[in-house]
Amino acid sequence: MSMKMVNEILQDYADYRTADTVNYEGHPAWQRKGLERLREILFVGTVGNQFYVNSNENISYKVKDLEQLIMDKDIPIDEIKKLIVSARQEGLFRTMPILALVLLRKRSPKAFSEIFNQVIITGNDLEDFLDINQNLIGGFGRAAKRAIHGYLKNANQFYAIKYRKQLADAIALSRPKIDNFENGLLLKYIYMTKKKKVDKETAISRFNKYPQITAAELFKLYISDGLIDKALAVAKQAKLPADLLIGLIGNLNDKKIWRIIMQNMGLMQFIKYINKLISVGLKEEVIAKLKDITPEAIIKAKIFPYRLFVAWLNATDPDVKEQLVELLSKFQDPQKYPVLNKKWQNHTYAICPDVSASMTWKGQPPAADIAGFFTAVLAKQLKVEEVLAWSDTVEPLDIRNKSFMEIYQDVHKNGGGTAMSSPILYMLENYKQLPDIVFIITDSETWNDDVSVKRAWLDYKRRNPKAKLVVIEVAGYGHSVIDEDFANRYDIYTVFGWTDSVFKWIELKVLS
Repeated sequence: MSMKMVNEILQDYADYRTADTVNYEGHPAWQRKGLERLREILFVGTVGNQFYVNSNENISYKVKDLEQLIMDKDIPIDEIKKLIVSARQEGLFRTMPILALVLLRKRSPKAFSEIFNQVIITGNDLEDFLDINQNLIGGFGRAAKRAIHGYLKNANQFYAIKYRKQLADAIALSRPKIDNFENGLLLKYIYMTKKKKVDKETAISRFNKYPQITAAELFKLYISDGLIDKALAVAKQAKLPADLLIGLIGNLNDKKIWRIIMQNMGLMQFIKYINKLISVGLKEEVIAKLKDITPEAIIKAKIFPYRLFVAWLNATDPDVKEQLVELLSKFQDPQKYPVLNKKWQNHTYAICPDVSASMTWKGQPPAADIAGFFTAVLAKQLKVEEVLAWSDTVEPLDIRNKSFMEIYQDVHKNGGGTAMSSPILYMLENYKQLPDIVFIITDSETWNDDVSVKRAWLDYKRRNPKAKLVVIEVAGYGHSVIDEDFANRYDIYTVFGWTDSVFKWIELKVLS
């Protein structure tokens, strides 16, 4: 064996000697621990099938880790509370934050009670909480019942109509003394309708204190009798919100009703129901409304472009897809429509999406969709001219004259193996001036590197000492390609998530 080969083996040994696990490809890795692993589960905790695990394995692994982390007395409970709340309010998923809340009650009923109303926001949240609690713990202690009672005390007419089933289930399980509640009559209505249908006379006479409930009951009666025009008149007079009407009509696909519903929809709701509106014959109205939406309206409604991107992915009509692409393209000008704030100025950037097989596999959702979206947003907003798409090789993409969706489609292609050091090595070899901040968007399951990420990044830092590496982790497998000590010493940051919370975290931790 030559001395060169001996040195290469020794380098690999030195780079990975503190590794405490192997990833799904059998390559040395570091298991994420503590708050970092908790953040990963809460923010990218999809429970569907992924490239390396099926949905059953995915759920089992994450629940096991989540329980161990929440019960770990070395992790401050205040930090756990903050992460759970942040994940529910800023992240994309509801399941993991709600599951974490259920587990938190085992460690601290007090902490559980303090954040319950910040995590359990909608009636659907409440229903999921009840189901998860029953399946995972099996019963309700005093803290859980008190929290549910507090939630019920705040129930209003809107919730009583939209989430009636969920609230009725909560009443049945927690058995509150609703006669002592200020909204006791409302809760009686909710529970009574679980037992039997409310007739017209009862709806009018008994619940006249709640005009929207009276109107909602009349609306349902008219719908069930086929009196569509009378139902619409009641809805208009009482100004029943679109959310309520959707819940009240069930599977009815009447075009006139859905037209009224569409007129009452907020922007986010309209985007969510595009396919449904088209299916009932409102395609022309949908396209007209899409044409009228401005980026200013999107920003005012606090809808991050990712939501439009998801709508584009889900849209079934080609004309609607075209309009959504047109709307997304309006966010390409960072001066007119800044998605990123001023902290992002005065830096140079490299954007390096992972396009290997594990990223482009059709999981739920495909990781390459997320990588493509983040690449497109960052590239257009930061005026980057070249994107380095990588697998076990690097494909530099000239994006100067490409649109938002063209960049996404360039990134969204099948690749080969995974060598996370490859874009760093490519820049070392081909760039005279190395960018200050390097974004790598990946599932972190590297296995085909000729040179370790640690060694490649050390060489990069020698040439650009102020450089920072930001790994945007989109899969949540729990493996890291570098250890925490090395990351802290050499300016390597890992952020988890699929929404604008990623950019906010980068602004706070990397750019401040």
